[in-house]
Amino acid sequence: MRWARVGAAVGLAAGSLILLGGCFFVRAPVLEGPALGLGPLVGGVGQEVEIPVEVLGFPEPGVAGVAVLALGYDPNVLELRDVVGKNGFVVLCFCVDNVRGQAKFIALHPGGGRTAGAVAGLRGVRLRAGDPRWTLSPRDAQLIDAAHQGLSGYAIRLGGAPLYSARRP
Repeated sequence: MRWARVGAAVGLAAGSLILLGGCFFVRAPVLEGPALGLGPLVGGVGQEVEIPVEVLGFPEPGVAGVAVLALGYDPNVLELRDVVGKNGFVVLCFCVDNVRGQAKFIALHPGGGRTAGAVAGLRGVRLRAGDPRWTLSPRDAQLIDAAHQGLSGYAIRLGGAPLYSARRP
C-alpha cells in the first residue's frame, strides 16, 4: 500500500513536469532584424567595468556612425569615466554627467560600416551592488550607414532584452 502511494506521487510529479516543462525554461527573446545593443556588464563592486555598445544584424553597407544623444543611468550604481571606440570606430566626442546620471557620445567609422559587432565601450566603475544595465535608458539614438543615410526600423536592447523599436520616417 505504501509503495502504491509513493508510485502514484512519483507518477504525478513526473506527469506535472512533462506538462509544465516549458514553464521551467525561460529563454531570452531573439531579436530579428537590426538592433543596437547595450551590455552585458560583468564586474563586481569597485571594479572597472565596460559596457559594450554593439550593432547586430544590419544589412550592407552596415552602420558607419552611432550617436547616442541621451543615455540615462543610475549614478548611485555606476560611475562612467570614458567612452572608447571599438573595431575601427572612433569616438569623436562624449559627455558624462555622473551627478545626474546622463551621458552622450558620437562614434564614427572612417573606413565604412559594420553589420555586426562592438562599436564602442562605456568604461566606468561599479559603485554598488545591483545591475547597472537595467538602469540604462537610451532615449535618443541615431544611426547612419556608410552612405551617410539615416537608418530606421532598428530595435534597442539592454542586456538581451528588447527595450523599444526606433521608427523614424
